[in-house]
Amino acid sequence: MSTAAGSPPKKRPFFLILALVVSFMLGTGGWVGGCETISYYQADPALLKGAAPIKNPDERPRYEAATDQWMLARDMGKKHAFPLGVAAFVLGAAILSLAARGLAGRPGGRSALVQVVSVQAVLALVAFVGTREIRWAEREHDVASVMAGQPAFPTPEERLVQERAWRAFWTLFTPAALGIRTLMALFVVLALTRPTARELLEPAGAEE
Repeated sequence: MSTAAGSPPKKRPFFLILALVVSFMLGTGGWVGGCETISYYQADPALLKGAAPIKNPDERPRYEAATDQWMLARDMGKKHAFPLGVAAFVLGAAILSLAARGLAGRPGGRSALVQVVSVQAVLALVAFVGTREIRWAEREHDVASVMAGQPAFPTPEERLVQERAWRAFWTLFTPAALGIRTLMALFVVLALTRPTARELLEPAGAEE
């Protein structure tokens, strides 16, 4: 429906603005994650090992072994992880562009944004399943890093309790993050397919 000349544009509802902001967040996350993966596989192997702050020298061997295992897992999983990283980068950049277009009030791009957000959600699930070995190695590296960054424990029992707690946290963190990301994508898709969103982002005569 064409807008009469001189009439003010319709105000966008809050849910639509929120959906565009969430889309921007999803795009940023995918773009940053893709950049990290691409940078890792293109970097000099000698420069990949980070120097974590180690307060307890007794933890250094565990930290170094966990770091080596994580890097080995990433190298062995390159044939899956690298293409997924490139795809995450491309989809993230596309979502950022489309979400910025919507936030700027420019018409068009709604259906493309819905499709790209949906594909990104599927890709995240594929990456979760397809890079399981890398994820477990990263968990052990994160646990070792946290343990190395703490002062010496009074007893071995207390150290074991702390290690188990951190391992449980990192075990649950990734699937929880995936679930939150999936819910965010679902919200965006539902919001952008409502009639109000169609009318405001795809007015009659606008080009996609």
